[in-house]
Parts: sequence; structure tokens; C-alpha cells
Amino acid sequence: MRLEQPITAQWLPKLAEQLMRNVLKDWAEIEVLRLSGALSEIPPLAVSIKIGGAYDSCILLYGDHSFFFRLAQTLFECSEPTQEEVEEAAKEFLNILCGQLISAIYDKTGIPARFYPPCFFETADVPPADLQKGQRLYFCSDRHEHLLLYFADTIIARKGDDTDEIPCNGSR
Repeated sequence: MRLEQPITAQWLPKLAEQLMRNVLKDWAEIEVLRLSGALSEIPPLAVSIKIGGAYDSCILLYGDHSFFFRLAQTLFECSEPTQEEVEEAAKEFLNILCGQLISAIYDKTGIPARFYPPCFFETADVPPADLQKGQRLYFCSDRHEHLLLYFADTIIARKGDDTDEIPCNGSR
């Protein structure tokens, strides 16, 4: 598998930040700013999505309950969404974000991928060690809600039965 253009260590986080800001603003009228430092604690709720095909990866979005609640209010046009609606809105948002990310990666590299149905969960269900293997982007919303966007920093490219790890900097 040949990368048409390498994915640099700077390109993917910059793209993810831009997409996060644009999709939230366009889809839910929520403004976010990227924070330069880490959050003092991981927000209590998360939604995750696995990516497969020519490469394997994952994206997780951690957020405060009020953030996911606002997503549901917008999507379902109601003032008091149910917990099920909150979960569905979070999953739909990550579907949109992931679709745009995969499309941009394909446009840059020519490497196809697909994503699987997202999962919603409480962050206590995710071992903290799992977060050491990827990149983190921290955000704060216009209502001071904290978000953490995590994505794997390597792509596993499949070549028949063999696998080859492609770091985000494009080197092997």
C-alpha cells in the first residue's frame, strides 16, 4: 500500500481540530476552542468508533454530560431529551465527525477505510492505559464543557495476511 501523500504528525491533529470545530458549529451550533494543556480529569461520558478496512484505528470523544445533553437537544429539537436520545445524538455526532475524517484521509492518501457503529459508555469502563497509545486533543465549549478527542496515532495497513504499522508521520 502506497501513501499518495504522507500523514504528518501535525496534519492529523490539525485536521481533527478543524473538523471538530466545523461539525459542532454547523450541526449543533456549539463553539469549541482547543486547549493547550490537559484537562484535570477525563470527562465522565464517551462515545467511541472503530475504523477498519485498509487500516485499523479508533476515535473516542469524551465529554461532560451537559455537552452530550446539548447535542441531543439540537438533534431531537427538545428541551429534555431522554438518556437514550443523549446516547443516540452522541453516536450520530461521532459518525459525522468520523466520516469526514476518513474522507479527508482518503483524499490525502488514497487509502480507503470504513467505520463501525459507535458505542456510548461511561469513562470508568475504559482502562486508562488504553489512552497512552494515541493522541489527545482537549477542548472547551462555549458553555465551559470539557471535551477530549482521542485518536490512535498509528494506522495498521493490511497487505494480504501481513500487517504493517504506518505511524502518522508517514515513516515506517
